[in-house]
Amino acid sequence: MNPHGATVGQLVSVLGKSWIGTSDGERYITATGLFTVGSGSIDPVAMPTHSLGGAPFLYDPGPKTGQMGTKAWIRENGGVLTDLMGLNNVGLFVTVCGKVTGTVTGYFFMDDGSGFDDGDPAKSGIKVALPTGVSAPAIDTYVVVTGISSSYKTSPLSSDVFRLLRPRQASDIIPLDP
Repeated sequence: MNPHGATVGQLVSVLGKSWIGTSDGERYITATGLFTVGSGSIDPVAMPTHSLGGAPFLYDPGPKTGQMGTKAWIRENGGVLTDLMGLNNVGLFVTVCGKVTGTVTGYFFMDDGSGFDDGDPAKSGIKVALPTGVSAPAIDTYVVVTGISSSYKTSPLSSDVFRLLRPRQASDIIPLDP
């Protein structure tokens, strides 16, 4: 069970304070109250992996307002680290698809051919966090993954924020038949 008690399908109103996480650069709410106000569902926004993350949105590092932008390694430029452009979608419910290119404990990487790599220029594609108890798909498998567009830092002291996709459960990772 989630610590907040909300379940998928509930429409809620949240009372609390907004912060930016120092370990991942992502905006979040420290909830002091959560109220169920109805039910409903949302559909994910389908996008290519190069659109995941995005540019800063009203970000000011002084008072820490807005949302930090994300970075990626661009393969075509010889592995150059660059700030991503486009509308910031960190926190948005999204769907992406691609080929599994690698795995590490708790994560896998997938690539749709966009040429953007996250956090490590030696690993191809975006980083996908595995939900607790879920195994990574086999390398070279094509998958459709639905989850929350998120971010992470390679270390808490780093100013570089990379893209991360957070599926909610095993059924959010769908292998495609060849």
